[in-house]
Amino acid sequence: TKIFTSLCIMKLLDAGLINLSDEIKKYDPRFKNLDGVTIYDLLCFNKPLRTSSRLDSYSTKEEAEEVLFNITIDRENDMLRPYTDMGVMILKYVIEKVSGMNYYNFLDKTILSPLKMTDTHYLIPSYKLNRVASNNFDSRIIKDGSIITNENNLPGIVYDKKSEILGQQNGELTGHAGLFSTASDMTTLLKKLISREVLDDKLLEEFGKNRQG
Repeated sequence: TKIFTSLCIMKLLDAGLINLSDEIKKYDPRFKNLDGVTIYDLLCFNKPLRTSSRLDSYSTKEEAEEVLFNITIDRENDMLRPYTDMGVMILKYVIEKVSGMNYYNFLDKTILSPLKMTDTHYLIPSYKLNRVASNNFDSRIIKDGSIITNENNLPGIVYDKKSEILGQQNGELTGHAGLFSTASDMTTLLKKLISREVLDDKLLEEFGKNRQG
């Protein structure tokens, strides 16, 4: 999902609707604490971010969004681990504000439908659910050392709790998680990227640079 969020940002850039040097607050003032934080910063993990509490500790979208909109720069972060979900989660709101469309609808209009990626969904049709790979018992270690294990996941339900709470099953695809796809569809995307049918040479070169070393 993060790849598609980044591609959507590049499509808006190509259309002349944004600049990478624009501050996030220019498009969505709800992120009031992100002074000086640009689209480029979030694409490249240049600014460490933190929320006052974990978004997946809430039970409603409204509660989680209130915390997300109050996100701040983590000035104590040593940037040894710059990776975070938060940047692309924020960029989703930029995409919606600039395009005037629901994020998934913009993604579908600009990338999925033109490339005929018919097996890439956030809401999987019931007749395809038997093809969904199980991620039960997948575990991850979070920053405080605790281990989260996914259990009893239903096919087609995103296993990322932040995405689930923020409304993935209600049509609110988040910028960091929630899309399901296949090897065939992703291969189509890669071929179309290589043939410059998604981004032109200049944008593709910028998109492919490693900016974290």
